[in-house]
Amino acid sequence: MENLSLNIKTSQNAPYYLCVLLLVVVFKFYFRHADNDAFLFLLQPTNHIISFIMGSPSIYSNDRGFFHEQLNMVIDKSCSGFTFWNLCYTLILFNLLNNIRTNRKKLVLFPLALLAGYALTVFVNASRILLLLFLQRYIDISLGWVHEALGSFIYLSFLIFLYLSLEYSKTIKSH
Repeated sequence: MENLSLNIKTSQNAPYYLCVLLLVVVFKFYFRHADNDAFLFLLQPTNHIISFIMGSPSIYSNDRGFFHEQLNMVIDKSCSGFTFWNLCYTLILFNLLNNIRTNRKKLVLFPLALLAGYALTVFVNASRILLLLFLQRYIDISLGWVHEALGSFIYLSFLIFLYLSLEYSKTIKSH
């Protein structure tokens, strides 16, 4: 009987799931064709955190992104965390849609998931960059694969933590 209930909920939520998937596709298309200026909403707060913690001023240009001369580092579109943001709000929406009963609350969940994903993205992205800056003192992260592997590990760890947190919050609510 529980399986039937889940299938009914899923079919009732199909339009919302399709909207989420459409949003992901549109944002990924946007990412491919946009420049650094289009990602300032993610790059600026991340850059401010890095500048504040590391005491490193930066210079911005649309061609390069934020260049930190003292750190010999650039924060640009590829470092914006945009894909992580896409995954964050998708995970939040897919995880919570079945638990919400009214259409109005489901519609409210969309901007809330985007905002929660945004806040988490800025935090995780700044943490990732700070960790890489710390680790470069001890290992050679100039090799592209090391840099990418560490970034992927950090992003994946936070996505798993987000998923487990959402699941745990559902168990608390059900008791």
